Amino acid sequence: MITLNTEYNSIEDVEKLIIENNIDKNSKLLIQVFTGILDIKFINQLIKDINKTLANSEIIGATTDGEIIDGIVSINKTIVSITKFENVTFNIDYIEFEENKTIEQSARILADKICNDDTKAIISFADGLNTNGEEFLNGLSLYRDDISISGGLAGDNATFTNTFVFTNDKLITSGAVAVSLNGDLNVHTNYSFNWEPIGK
Repeated sequence: MITLNTEYNSIEDVEKLIIENNIDKNSKLLIQVFTGILDIKFINQLIKDINKTLANSEIIGATTDGEIIDGIVSINKTIVSITKFENVTFNIDYIEFEENKTIEQSARILADKICNDDTKAIISFADGLNTNGEEFLNGLSLYRDDISISGGLAGDNATFTNTFVFTNDKLITSGAVAVSLNGDLNVHTNYSFNWEPIGK
């Protein structure tokens, strides 16, 4: 497995990253996009350009309240993360929230759509204004509690007006997107609060 990150200003940034790292453009790649640019036209064009350049890849993305690359936090930028797996398959899908279903029920439906017997991990992004994160995680865990889950809630530069999550062909404001990682994959979880110890 290899993961590469770049700041995105145009599709040329992605093409340069692919060429410099000898990645086959026809490979099945997982593309994660994190953008502080809350312009639907920009996001749709970004998706269109990636789909055209990396036709066999799958995209999962979210708007942000700060983007991180190489340990540096920025705002109003776009970061593209490209992952190439050796012996792993992945399934991507989305769900739009409905009034007659709880967040937990919707998350369970989404897990049912993407997971299978050899799923090891899920990466999911949900909109940041309509999603109760705890309920959403509970719903994903209902599928199988031994699957590692990562991801987060979309942001909108702290304006609290509209957040977006998206895939190759869908952009939604009330719902979630997710990808399952299946097959020969070892998943390790860890955490860091970056606390500095003082005194005892």
